[in-house]
Amino acid sequence: MTRSNLAAAALAGAMLGAGAAQACTLQTVGELDLDLSRRAPVVEGEINGVAAKIMIDTGSDGTSIMAPAARALGLMKDRLPQGYVFAIGGDTQHYVTTIRSLKIGSLTATALPPMLVGGELKGEPDIAMLVGSDFLSQFDVELDFANHVMRLFHAEDCSPAQLVYWNKPYSQAALLPGNSIQTEVALNGRRALAWVDTGASGSLVDADEALAAGEPRPAQATLAASGLGPEPRLLWADDFASFQIGDETIAQAHINVSPFAHDFEAIELDGHISHRTGDAPGMLVGDDFLRAHRVMVDYRDHVMVFSYNGGPIFATGTAPPRDAR
Repeated sequence: MTRSNLAAAALAGAMLGAGAAQACTLQTVGELDLDLSRRAPVVEGEINGVAAKIMIDTGSDGTSIMAPAARALGLMKDRLPQGYVFAIGGDTQHYVTTIRSLKIGSLTATALPPMLVGGELKGEPDIAMLVGSDFLSQFDVELDFANHVMRLFHAEDCSPAQLVYWNKPYSQAALLPGNSIQTEVALNGRRALAWVDTGASGSLVDADEALAAGEPRPAQATLAASGLGPEPRLLWADDFASFQIGDETIAQAHINVSPFAHDFEAIELDGHISHRTGDAPGMLVGDDFLRAHRVMVDYRDHVMVFSYNGGPIFATGTAPPRDAR
């Protein structure tokens, strides 16, 4: 099916649904061709009409423009109110700016609110902007990594089954309220908070969470992970008897483990919170899981539906997972 016919097929399939108990409409707002060779998905876009590379990170609460791009575009920077701290890439930033227009894939947005100015992403000097969950949560978001595409929709009166317009068997997981894609998973039957994070190229379980699930820390780590905070982190692969997300259960799940949760602690000064809010996750569900599944995130109704594409679900032992923060 060509992409020009995709929106029509999506709308028709959603309106028909299973029994069409509701008048579901699924309107395509934008389609983003993704470069998945980087530490997080990257899309070609424009900032104020100037070509720019934009990184998509569902694990970041805030959208920000990188300082080098802000300088190159001649954007004004205003200091944040006293006491407000924003941290990205290990740097603390104190500036905001305003842009006239933003184009991401086929989506063009104007009249954008003031945006934080971040530092420079480690190892990614050509990235001009980091798009986070504050922007993405305005839409229903499809993550179709197998086809290197992210699609943005506005869904009305759609049940979870109707959101699966690709007509395949699906699983369903409840999401916690808020902008981030947070859900509960179970590791060896023990519940843990997980973030679905496109900024993590590989899924990762925190070392303390793994220990609580009955997986002791090995005497020696096999890899050293970078990009999970200001300092390198030890990393090893572990065999969990079971992993469950929503109503999908995976037996003998081989997942990377690292002590990372303390990197997510929020900074609070004078009542203002940094871009890390809420409880630290016990697991990051990363791009390896997303490549193996086709996912639709319904932020408004706090539900995620996903179909298994086939192939391995977790990638371990080849390269350490990297994170865009």
